[in-house]
Amino acid sequence: MYIKDKKYFFRYMVILAMMSSMGLLASDIYVPAMPSLSKALSTTSSSLQLTLGVYLFGLAISQIFIGFLSDIYGRRKTLLIGFGIYTIASICCGLSSSVHVLIICRFVQAIGASAGLVVGRATISDQFNLSEATKIYNIIYPIVAISPAIAPLIGGYISSFLGWQATFEFVAIYGIVLFIISFLFLKETNHNREQKKIIYIFHDYPLLISNYAFLSYLIPVCLVYGAWFTYLSQSTFLFNQMGYSQYTVGYFYIPLAIMIYLGNFFSKKVINIWGSEKVFYIGLLSFLIGGALFTAFYFLSSMNYAFEIIIPMSIVSISNGIVLPLGIASAINIFKDKSGVASGLVGFAQIGFSGLCASFIGKLFGINTFVLVITIFCMSILAFLSHILKSKNINKK
Repeated sequence: MYIKDKKYFFRYMVILAMMSSMGLLASDIYVPAMPSLSKALSTTSSSLQLTLGVYLFGLAISQIFIGFLSDIYGRRKTLLIGFGIYTIASICCGLSSSVHVLIICRFVQAIGASAGLVVGRATISDQFNLSEATKIYNIIYPIVAISPAIAPLIGGYISSFLGWQATFEFVAIYGIVLFIISFLFLKETNHNREQKKIIYIFHDYPLLISNYAFLSYLIPVCLVYGAWFTYLSQSTFLFNQMGYSQYTVGYFYIPLAIMIYLGNFFSKKVINIWGSEKVFYIGLLSFLIGGALFTAFYFLSSMNYAFEIIIPMSIVSISNGIVLPLGIASAINIFKDKSGVASGLVGFAQIGFSGLCASFIGKLFGINTFVLVITIFCMSILAFLSHILKSKNINKK
């Protein structure tokens, strides 16, 4: 087993961490530069939000197919092609002269990025047993979880000195480095390839989406992630309206990254004592408290200062670190014999819903604090109720 080769294992973990975070890193690294990007491309802020939503939608859709293709053609080949697409599309994003071109390039970029997310998980299953895989996930997940929170900090710093194009150039360089080290050091892990018909991808979906237990975890996961990307797509414009520079805005995402990490750390420490279900409810409760705190700040203060948005969102971020890993693992674990299909569906629903939120909430209802507050508050209530109501339905059956 490869874990016995310490040198390879170290290289593998570095590559795995990079490929697992590449998709979410690229999702919002340019977010602090959105106001200047809006001016450069002569477009509206709501239209520019589509570049985030379309990216997430592309990331969601392609997850269904990428894993399936890697089963047929091999992990290494699929990854290298994905990294190549990701790099070329990132370069094209930086060269975009209109928002329409940028939207198309972002969709293609997402297709390449999905290879890292999906195939990375598959390489773990290929090489390690359940106990070893769990340890690897515990190392990798915090990196993946905080990457969309750290990305705006990096993007804010880069764009304030080098312009918005440099954020995409940075992502392209990231893709080139990942391609080179994967080509040199990553081994093929899928040695039992099967020839399958593409129609089989959708064969088990009706069974999954009609299962109450599966939905009781999937729905909260989607709502927590949807709230996160609603915040990402709106907050940078709200901070800009308050008078903060894009360089400063980048730092506003640090508390969120810290709280995601702390939520994940707390979950790992107490799950063996309290059990996954109780810890999952604690995550949902933090989401609800954060949503209520958003509402309280809105109605009791002017919300003219960044801390009035950052504090409640930091509470919401705790739920991100708890609900996402537990909810995803619990949903997939219900269908152990169909874990690949379940994983693809969870990824599609989670990121697809987030893409819809990022694209259309601002477009339909505008970009202002009221829309952000009400959206997150309603999502927090729905997430809590969906798990309680679905659980009651399971008990009745």
